[in-house]
Formats: sequence, C-alpha cells, structure tokens
Amino acid sequence: MEHSDLTAGHEAVLEQVAWMRQLAFELVRDRGTADDLVQETWLAVLRAKPDADRPLRPWLSRVVRNAAALRLRRGASRAARESDVATPERLPSAHQLVERAEEQQRLGEAVLALDDPYRTVVLLRYYEGLTPQQIAAAQGIPAATVRSQLHRGLAKLRERLDREHGGDRRAWVMMLQPLWEEAKPAAAGLSGGVLIGAGAVAAALLWLGVSWALRDETERALEPHSTQVAAPIVSPGRVALDGGGRTPLGPVVEPATELEWTLLDARTSARLADYLVRVDGEDFRSDAAGRVVLPADAKTILPVDDPRAMLDVLFRHERRELRALERDAVDLPRDDASFALPLDVGPTYRLDLVGPSSFDPRELDARLVALDLEDGSANLRPRQVAPVRVAEDGGAWVRFARRPSGADRPEARWRLELSDSAGFLFGSASLDALDPSDGRRVRVELQATGTIAGRITGFSPDRLNEVTASLRTREGEFIAPHFARPDASGDYRLRWIPAGDYQLHVIAPGQSTWTSDVVVASGRATDLDCEFDVVLPAGPVAGTVVSETGGYQGQLLVFLFDANGFVLDVFPTSWKRNSDGALEAPFRFDYAPTGELHVDVLSLADAVTFRVDVDAFVAPLEDLRVTLLDAAPADDWSFRVVDAETGAELAEYEVEVRVDDGEPRRFRAAAVEREGQAPRTDTHLWTTIAGNLRWNRFEAVGPLRSLPTSSRLAWTVRADGYLHAEGTEASFELDPNGSGLTATVPLRPE
Repeated sequence: MEHSDLTAGHEAVLEQVAWMRQLAFELVRDRGTADDLVQETWLAVLRAKPDADRPLRPWLSRVVRNAAALRLRRGASRAARESDVATPERLPSAHQLVERAEEQQRLGEAVLALDDPYRTVVLLRYYEGLTPQQIAAAQGIPAATVRSQLHRGLAKLRERLDREHGGDRRAWVMMLQPLWEEAKPAAAGLSGGVLIGAGAVAAALLWLGVSWALRDETERALEPHSTQVAAPIVSPGRVALDGGGRTPLGPVVEPATELEWTLLDARTSARLADYLVRVDGEDFRSDAAGRVVLPADAKTILPVDDPRAMLDVLFRHERRELRALERDAVDLPRDDASFALPLDVGPTYRLDLVGPSSFDPRELDARLVALDLEDGSANLRPRQVAPVRVAEDGGAWVRFARRPSGADRPEARWRLELSDSAGFLFGSASLDALDPSDGRRVRVELQATGTIAGRITGFSPDRLNEVTASLRTREGEFIAPHFARPDASGDYRLRWIPAGDYQLHVIAPGQSTWTSDVVVASGRATDLDCEFDVVLPAGPVAGTVVSETGGYQGQLLVFLFDANGFVLDVFPTSWKRNSDGALEAPFRFDYAPTGELHVDVLSLADAVTFRVDVDAFVAPLEDLRVTLLDAAPADDWSFRVVDAETGAELAEYEVEVRVDDGEPRRFRAAAVEREGQAPRTDTHLWTTIAGNLRWNRFEAVGPLRSLPTSSRLAWTVRADGYLHAEGTEASFELDPNGSGLTATVPLRPE
C-alpha cells in the first residue's frame, strides 16, 4: 500500500489515535501495554478496512477491547502454568468458602427478585453483557432511561443487602471484599471463581458484573475519605449459544462508563430530587435522594431542573411574557471524592392544595410575587414560573430554578401564586418567609376561574402587536392582571378571571376603543370577537414637557386619552437639553385616532401638577406644550379615612382626585404590613391608577406628594361596605405631626 493511499483511506482513524490510547490505558492500566494495543488495532485496520457508512468509534472500541481481552486470557494462562510450580498459598477455610457461596447466592436471588424493568436491564447488562446503548436500541427507549433504570436497580440491590444484614452496610461490604480479590482471575477465565460446574458459568458472569457494579458503593463504605475515582467495571462478554449450551466469549475489563453524582443545593446543601441535567444533548434526571448517573467522561453539564421552568417578564401595558430561562454550563469538579455537585437553585415549597373536586397538580405552574417594595418595583421584576410536581408519596411540591429578584430586600413580603395554563384554576398564599425552614406545607386554595378568547379583525396585521385587550368590571373598576395582546392571526386570550360581569376594552392605535359587555362563568371559555371598522389614523400627536423652575428631572409618563377617558397609549419621557441649554422632555404618539383627545402627565416621583396649552384637541398636532407647575410652594397631601361610628382607621380604601380641574387620578391604599407587626394605617402602600392602567406602587403617608399648596382639589373616597364621601381642598389642614396637609374623612357604613 502506498503512503498516499494509506493517508487517504485511514485519515479518520489517525484522528482517533489519542482516544484509542486513552481507552487502551483505561483497560490495562499500563502505558506500554496500551501502546501495544493501539499497534494491534492499526494492524486490524490494515487487514479489514472499516465500513465508511458506519460510525468509526464503536468499531475501533470493539477491536481494542477484544485485543485487551485476548491479552488478559493469555496472561491468565501463563499465570496458571506458573502456579503449577509455585508454592501453594494458604487456602480459605471451609467456613469461609460456605460464607462466600451464600453471599453469591443472596446476590443472585436479589437480582431475580427485582421488579421490572430493573430486573430486565440488570440481566441484559450483566448476564448478556449488553451495553446501555445496545439495551436502549433493543427496547426502543433512550439510553438515559436505561442508565437510570440500571442505577435504580443497583440501588434497590444495595437496599435489600442492607436489610438482610440488619441495616449494617459494612457487614455485607466486608463479606464481598474477599471475593473481589478473585475477580481478576475470574475475569481472565473464571478460573479463580468460587462457583464450579457447567451450570455455574453464566451465574458467575452475572455475579461478577453485578458485584463489580456495586463496588463503587462498597468502596465508599470501607474508605469514606478515599480520593480515588471509581474503579473500572468488570463486565462479562456476550454469551453465545453453541449446541444448546452457553459458552462464555470471555469477560472484558472495561473502564467506568458512568459515575454516580449527588446533586445538592449550593446554599442549603439539601439534596435536589427530580433535577434534570443535560450532557452532550442527552438528559439525565436525579432520583428522590438527589442521585444521578452521568457518563464518566462528562466534563460539563447544563443544569435544566425542569424544561417547563420559564421567566415571566413585564412588557408594555403591564402585559407579561413567558421567556426561556438562560442557563450556563457547570464544570464537573473532578477532584471531588464524594462526587457531590452543588447547584444554584431557588426556594422549595411543599404544598397542601385545596380546590375543585378533580384536578391534576402537575398541570399547575407557580410564581413568586414580591410585595411591599418601597420603590414600587414589585410588579416590574421578572417572575419565575416553576412547574408543580408530585412526589412518590403523592405530595405536591414546587422548586424555583433560582433565587427570585428582590430576595435581598428585607422589606419585601412574598406571595405564592398557582395557576393552570388553560386559565381555569388560580390560587395564592402569603408566605411567612421566602425560605421555608420548618418543612411546613404551604396551603393554597384554588378557585375555579374562566377565560375570554376571540379574534380581533379589521386592523392592520403588521400592527397587531400594538393592540391591547383589557378587562373592567361593570362598575368601571379596572382588573389589573388581565391584559392580552393578539398573536399574528389576531387571536387573544384572557385567563384566570373570577366569575362575574365585565366589560372588555380593546385599544388599538388610530382607532376608537372597542367595548363590549361579557359574562364570565367558572370553568368555561367565553368567545368574544372584536371587529374594528377600518379607519386610518388621523395622524401623530407630539409635544414637549418643560418645568417652571427649569430644574425638574423626575421620571414622567405622558398618557394619551380618548374622549371616554380610556388610555390609548403611554410615552415614557427622558429629559434632554435643547439648543438653548434648557431641560425639556419630548414625547410623541405616531398613531392618534380621530375624535377628541386629551393628555395627562404622571410623575413616578411625586404629584406635581401641570398645565396643557390646549385641554382638548384633535390629531394631527405636532407642537403641544405641557408645563409642570413646580415653582409654587408644595407640600404632601394625605387622607386619614376612619369609620364614622367607631373612629377606627380603615386599612383599605380608594381615592379619586381632580387637581386644578384636570383628569381624575385614582389611588388605591392598603395598610402596610410588616412581618410580626400589626398593619400600619398611618402609612399606606399606594397604587397609582392612570385611566385604565395601574403603574406606580409606593409607600407613603399620602398619595399627593410635592403638590403645590395653591392647588384646587375635588376628591372622592370610597371603601367596601361604606358610603362614599366627597370634598375639596378646604378639607385639608396642617397635620400637627408636621407631615403636611391632611384631610380626615369619616365614612358611614352602608
């Protein structure tokens, strides 16, 4: 053969030389012998060219292993000849022989007593000598499933041996230890095994494979602080049928093809059950004790935990989108003798679910929601979505993939929310602490809910992503969580709606708001289509916000309203310096509909008022000017709402106020709660409601902060179970505690 022909025909083999040398060394543990095996493999390549249409490595692996097995058999024969002339060593006593034979018998009985599929895969692996890949191909299941079944089958064998020895693992470990000393001659031809007779050969192969598979566990029991990597596994060769009898083709000493790792929570050191990791595109899942069997040659793994884990991210108009979690690969610590792998995970909760008569907990998803953040960022934070799981004992539980955003905020309280993807179940529970410490279950009462779904037509398909569907009660109260945008076909869906009567509002740029009454029933989907009359937008609305002092730089939101008071669009401004060096905040709405329009400005920092050059206008309009009235003396304006009969302060109520005859502003108040303390009614958590949208949440004494003291007010206060009350700026007096202007509002029960 010419050199050029050799290079052309065996270039692929040349690329595998390093891999063959490593495999050979793992088989024989001797560098010189390993090099000899590689040379013998090259001779086999020259004699029989590998099939180019089939994978090369399996063919080379078989040649290297066969060469190693042949050397072992030759070595065993030589050792036998030498032993004939050597001085006989001390033989085991009759009592020791009986004990070893009984231990082998127990091991065989334990294998046959396994339930399927564990018994089948153990027999195929250690009796027939098949690899996990061959077993997977024969049974039509993933190789990862076979490895998992082997791992659990061996675990069950260990548990049975533990029980038979009174829970003392060291007892049966010590009993099997002398037998492993005989495994090497047994692997070379079964000449040193204890079993004898023609019918015992196959049983010896089974015992040899299973006992060596258990060796890793037993070595750890004998040497708990050992730093050795798991020993090679002695696996018997295939057994061929010849004239009705079985003839062993010869056991092969293989390197450890898989290692058992224990997955741990890096923060708490708790074992991570049912945790999915991915190695080279193949999935592996830990058992109830956090153990997972991984390929011995794995260098890195990708933590997955559960494929259904997602991230719920806030989008425009408080609509939240589910996005895939981004994960980084983790290096396996090869110097870790215990094979423990710490992973970053979030809190885990055991659940006590109460709900309709029949539901599957595995169809539920969980979210952690942060509450009471002073900067109003609770609703802006990404929320993880974690699937609810069911343990072997039937108990439901949930584990989040990472620590939630806001976990470092001591003032935050937490709520656990559960819901199904269809939209027919929803429940929540307040948490005593983000990290459960006593193992108590979190009780969640699930309520049956309904959905609204339909198709939006008559609107440009390339701008459907700008359309928003939202929900109000018949009384006009905005239902904050229920937003939806249509997909590319115009289909929308609102989920987890409590049964009741509502109004659906569909807002589209350049169109008048579409409104329809709708009745939602529990456990049912209500179909409601929306059809717009195709009307071209009237044009853009643009302008500039300036301040009287010229120094205001707080974050502003400019709202565009239609004549009915519905928000058509929102523009977040940024302060810039114009050519004269003055600060200004430009805004622009490109698609304004026909009809009367208004703008409103909301500061996320305080309640500064404004003046618009034109109160009501029509599009197009390019030079609208809004002036913030921040030069006048300002103060904080607050409300103290009490029961007119008892004088007790109310924990929850709503304020609607008009400042200088402007657009009405609404604020929801909820008494601030601190862990271990009674709710504080002197300070509230306020939610700002602008039009039909909720935006800012902040903690303060009152909702009107830094409001000019010269402002004219018209206000209304409402609370559940009480008659509403109205008033003006004359109701406010200077608070004796020096906290601004306060109006004490008594409400009479209905």
